[in-house]
Amino acid sequence: MRSARLRPISGRSGRPSCSARACCATCRSKNWRDFDTVVLVDLVHLASVRLWLTAKGYRNVRLIERDLSGYDDLAAGREPEPLGFLRTVPYLDFVVSANLLSQIGRGVKRRHEAEAGRMAEDTVERLIAAHLASLSGLSCRHCLVTDIAYAVIDRNGRTHEEADLLHGVSPPPAKAAWTWPVAPLGEESRDYRIEHKVIAAW
Repeated sequence: MRSARLRPISGRSGRPSCSARACCATCRSKNWRDFDTVVLVDLVHLASVRLWLTAKGYRNVRLIERDLSGYDDLAAGREPEPLGFLRTVPYLDFVVSANLLSQIGRGVKRRHEAEAGRMAEDTVERLIAAHLASLSGLSCRHCLVTDIAYAVIDRNGRTHEEADLLHGVSPPPAKAAWTWPVAPLGEESRDYRIEHKVIAAW
């Protein structure tokens, strides 16, 4: 079996890990060594990730550095198809977009604000939607794991700040959802905690 993952599921340390509530039965039941090839695609692969893969002896893992946002296509007047390159991957049978979609929103928003006036106002929303459309258009099995919202909550349980990380774009129906304690009470402040809402869909 061959597999391509768009991004490793990563903890705060940057080391790939598998959540017990990961995207689907295939993710939970398969070891990376059970696949002929695992392709990890990300804008940048940290040295810590490369060292971890080497230490684990995952010789079937290939790392590709690539911008998956589709921003440059949209800036050039082309319709973004950020995952179109996957059609050239031979024997592709499983794709996971993990911890990626909200990061596209954050990165594109920063770039869009830095280049004010160059791109349309709905650039962030269009590129998030393009990622979802590209993923759903794949002929192989695919899975989405993404955080969709965050909240800053004080020690009394009152929410002081919250945001939609998908900027109003509706994700596919979730088959699993959970709260990710990004910064538990006391880690960044003794007065508040930061939580992200995460979904998985397949």
